[in-house]
Amino acid sequence: MRTLTALLLMIFVNVAALCGEAGTTIVVKQLTEAQRDQLPEKTLQLKLQCYTLGSSPLAAALGKLIDEVRYEDLGHVAFVLKTAADSAGHPAIDITALQELSGDVMTKRAWGVVVRGGHCFVLLDKAPDSPFVKAKGKHTLVQEYEFVDEVIDYGPTRVSATWCDGELRKLLYVINGEDQIMDDGQLIMDNQ
Repeated sequence: MRTLTALLLMIFVNVAALCGEAGTTIVVKQLTEAQRDQLPEKTLQLKLQCYTLGSSPLAAALGKLIDEVRYEDLGHVAFVLKTAADSAGHPAIDITALQELSGDVMTKRAWGVVVRGGHCFVLLDKAPDSPFVKAKGKHTLVQEYEFVDEVIDYGPTRVSATWCDGELRKLLYVINGEDQIMDDGQLIMDNQ
């Protein structure tokens, strides 16, 4: 029964987040009555420039990774996507589920957003070889709160990958708290 309740609540949260007005993603945070003091005085929102993926092999592999994450993560509709260089100078990607509008997302480090299939990826730390291309319009993320008897923890989602020799290799692949990477360092995309 508890599993069914969790599944139904997950579906409700995703439907509610997708039902916002066009150009808006609603990030829902669950609170109990005892946590009521965590409500901010005003509505938290973030408006960012829209971006899309370019036509490079890295952009194609990143698009595939983004799609995997959004299909497999049932508890989140918003994510943080960081691009940087690893210690060897290769492009590195880090995707983390966004459970509330706080921290780095609410600073100038957030420079854009990619929206795919109703899921929103907030871009942080622009890399010099960015695979993203500016698109038309802006997108808004709005923080909303839902009061529940018991907060359901979907588990963290964190995916890290590095681009090397024409391949995007997963280094870490945790979806809703479950590590899903194979022992052989599962390959995301071969540049054939």
